[in-house]
Amino acid sequence: MQNVLSQLDQPLFTVWLDRKLDIPMVEIAGLITYGALDSVNCDSTVNYVPLSSETYWQFSIQAFSIGSITDSRTQQAISDTGTSWIGMSTSDLSGVISQTGAGYYIGADYDFYYVPCSKMYSLPDLQFRINNINYNISSVEYVLDLGLNDGNCAITFFAMDFGGFGQ
Repeated sequence: MQNVLSQLDQPLFTVWLDRKLDIPMVEIAGLITYGALDSVNCDSTVNYVPLSSETYWQFSIQAFSIGSITDSRTQQAISDTGTSWIGMSTSDLSGVISQTGAGYYIGADYDFYYVPCSKMYSLPDLQFRINNINYNISSVEYVLDLGLNDGNCAITFFAMDFGGFGQ
């Protein structure tokens, strides 16, 4: 991306990801706009954040909280469109688990933390403080119904103790 920025109308890009599970081939579930802001799908307010490293679009998070748990250590994070889940340190993930009451599902193909789908709208918001601005993420954005047919939904976090958010 760094190599093509100079060729764009403006040296920026916008990533929009929609929340869809069962996507017919005719529906768009996301969009990357190169050289401009996506004024159709994205908020018109832009908060630019200085990169701490151009590698992986790395930036600093000043704090993370969920419910009564707060981690005020400055940590490094990356913006990764390769996953829609949030990787975090084991200690921060423990805080998420305690605040959501999540259990751990071990499947044949994958493992994840889960909560009853009925809690999707009632769990505490996540909050990230980035460049002195608080960003709230409601539980409907981090609880995902994978259609397991057992009344449980995944919480979209995984332990990642090597680089990025958590270091």
